[in-house]
Amino acid sequence: MFKKIYFNIGGSLLFRSFGVLFTLLLNYLIAKYCGSEGYGLFYQGLTIFSILTIVGCIGLDNLVLFKTSEHSSIKEIDKINQLIFSVYKFVIPTAIIISVLMFLSANFLAEYYYKEPQLAKTIQLFSLGILPFILLQLNSENLKGSSKIKTASFLQGFAPQFLSVLLGLLFYFLFYKNETGFVLSTVVTYWLVFSISFFLVKRQLIVDQLKNKLNLITNKELLKSSKTFWITASVSIISSNVVALVLGYYLDSKVIGVYGIAVKVSLIISFILPSINSAMAPEFVKNIVKKDFSTLDKLAKKSSLLMSAISIPMVIFLTFFSDFVMSLFGEEFAAGGIILTILAWGQFFKAVTGSVGYILMSARLEKYLLYSILYSLVFSLILSVILIPNYGIVGASIAVASSIAFQNLYSSYICYSKLSIVPLFFIKHKL
Repeated sequence: MFKKIYFNIGGSLLFRSFGVLFTLLLNYLIAKYCGSEGYGLFYQGLTIFSILTIVGCIGLDNLVLFKTSEHSSIKEIDKINQLIFSVYKFVIPTAIIISVLMFLSANFLAEYYYKEPQLAKTIQLFSLGILPFILLQLNSENLKGSSKIKTASFLQGFAPQFLSVLLGLLFYFLFYKNETGFVLSTVVTYWLVFSISFFLVKRQLIVDQLKNKLNLITNKELLKSSKTFWITASVSIISSNVVALVLGYYLDSKVIGVYGIAVKVSLIISFILPSINSAMAPEFVKNIVKKDFSTLDKLAKKSSLLMSAISIPMVIFLTFFSDFVMSLFGEEFAAGGIILTILAWGQFFKAVTGSVGYILMSARLEKYLLYSILYSLVFSLILSVILIPNYGIVGASIAVASSIAFQNLYSSYICYSKLSIVPLFFIKHKL
């Protein structure tokens, strides 16, 4: 079992490693060519986009992952087909409505909340990418649940980043000389990669049987099944971006651009976590169904050990060379070294606890995961309102790092109290 997991992690990690490199390259290019103000506009538009796409998924991406894993393990292909087509039927009109609302509200948000009218165009362009992005996530989670881990990692962790760099340079030099070229390239990329994912998912569905054998799941049933996933994911993404939203109210795009670059660089600390989660999620489900908590505990500790082994050297490097790393993006970003250090340590707490969130979801303990995220959201919001007006982006980074640490350590405690497992590899205990 562990050999299979390591094989899947290896394949997934390869794509995600290249994906991280191209993500950093994309952010580097935007910062270099557009400056801190241009990058700030891109980052603020991306923040709104990220929140609305998670809300638009309605938790169905996680539902697709876990249900596909269950049905795939016992060869219930018909039920996988039923699930995918039902989800598509529900999500497409929902995503279109959200896109239209985002497009129409762009001018209002830009002028009255952010107080930067030039942000309206960025928000409008990002709204055009909501539908393909959501469908891409659903297709990728379906492939993960079917144990096609490397394919899903290619679609989520590599292809969008690679194409965004190529198209971004093309659009910037041929059509635009500002952040608009990179925003447009990101949207076009989502449409292209979604098209590829749709072809791959369609191939594994038994389309000929749809007319005669499949009874689509009702929207009410889908909402009932995905409700907790949706609330958890929505609160999680809001919690992750609430500080950026507060920053947008108090500070201008130029300062936010420095903060945005520090956030993107700090994410390399935990970049391997999605690969580990993708490979281990089906195994979490199987062992929880079998009530094999001993193996589940071993899997959790393996996740924590792998993450720690990779993240510790990165955290140490970013602690001592944060000023140098930030200066690579331009002189305007050089002052953000302390911000990067603080955010890196926040990501370290996320890394060392491993797949704790996936374990709670697999065990149908989503409500406790939701509690941890809600507490974290309130915690970060309070810290943001207190610290940002007085300390700017340094206060914002403290709020983010503190909330990440709190959420993941609290979730680890829930794993111990409800499942009698400790996901931290360095803590030994008896089940």
